[in-house]
Amino acid sequence: MDEEGRLLLKIISSLLQYPDEGMMASLALTRKLLKSLKRTEAVAKSEDFLQYLESTPLLPLRENYTQIFDLHPPTCLNLTYHRWGDGKERANALLHLLHLYKNAGYEVLGEDIPDYLPMILEFLSICPGNVYLQIIEEYTDQVTAITSRLQEMGSPYGLLFEAISMLFTKLQRAGGHGNG
Repeated sequence: MDEEGRLLLKIISSLLQYPDEGMMASLALTRKLLKSLKRTEAVAKSEDFLQYLESTPLLPLRENYTQIFDLHPPTCLNLTYHRWGDGKERANALLHLLHLYKNAGYEVLGEDIPDYLPMILEFLSICPGNVYLQIIEEYTDQVTAITSRLQEMGSPYGLLFEAISMLFTKLQRAGGHGNG
């Protein structure tokens, strides 16, 4: 994966976090970083989403985020939930993600479980070699399904998910040959 792809994954990870004062304070830097990237459709979608964040007051941003991701299971950000629900397979998938993180030297901090999409995107932005391919191959279908649901809802978050889907597709096509 190239450095621009890594940076875009990191930016999207930060944009997908719960909106707080820290996020809002970093939007100018985020815009600057996006402007530094080669213009792609995924970058354009991210910039469009950034415009939504910049033009919306914090309280409505928080309410919208909570409504979409915390109170609406079909669009929750825990990817294993979309594939396995709360069954035994999900527990095994979570352990597998933790194992991948640990083997790559990535430390999970905070209270989020390892399938939380912003955490996955952050990991993908720094993971060594082609480790990212395992995660992308495992969870592309779930990201695609959430993207469709967000688009049907008319949610601005659909823009970010479109960007994620584009990145995942590009990385899968590259097949781990270092040109993604």
